Amino acid sequence: IYLDDNTKVLLSDTVGFLRNLPTDLIASFRSTLGEIRDANLLLKVIDITSTDIKGHMKTIERRTLGRTGMTPKALGIGCAWFGSDKSSDSDTIAGVRRAIDLGLDYIDTSAGYGESERRVGLALADGYRDKVYLQTKAGTHPEHRGDYSAKTTRWSVENSLRQLGTDYLD
Repeated sequence: IYLDDNTKVLLSDTVGFLRNLPTDLIASFRSTLGEIRDANLLLKVIDITSTDIKGHMKTIERRTLGRTGMTPKALGIGCAWFGSDKSSDSDTIAGVRRAIDLGLDYIDTSAGYGESERRVGLALADGYRDKVYLQTKAGTHPEHRGDYSAKTTRWSVENSLRQLGTDYLD
C-alpha cells in the first residue's frame, strides 16, 4: 500500500503461533520468516480475549532503557486516554490494574493528559506502584507548557509526584 506521503509499505500477515510451529512445517513458512527478517517494524497483536492471554503476554520481550539498567517490557501503557473526559477514576483503576496483572510493567503519563496523573496515581495504590516502571513528562503542565527552566522542571516533577502518589519516578 502507499501512505499519504507516497511511502510504499508492505503489510504481511504472520501466523500467530510460530513459536510452536512443528519442524516439518518450517519449510512452508520460509517466505514469512524472510519477511520478518527484512522488516523495519514488527507489530505483535495480542487478542485480550484469548484463553492464554497470560502466556501471550510472557512472550513480550524486555528491553534495556539506555544506560539505566531498567528492563521493562517492550509494550507499555500509554495513559493519555485515562486523562480524558471519556474515562473516569474507576475506568483508569480497572484498566491500569488489569494491564499490570497481565504482566505489563511500563507506564507513561503526563501532566498534559488532563486527569491522567491523578487517576494513574489512584490505580497505583495498594502495592501496584512497586510492579511498574513509571515515567511522566516535564514541560507539559497546562500552566507551564514548554517551560523547561530548572525552577519549573523541579516544580513539574514535584507536582507529578504528588499527583501520582509516589515518591519516585523511574
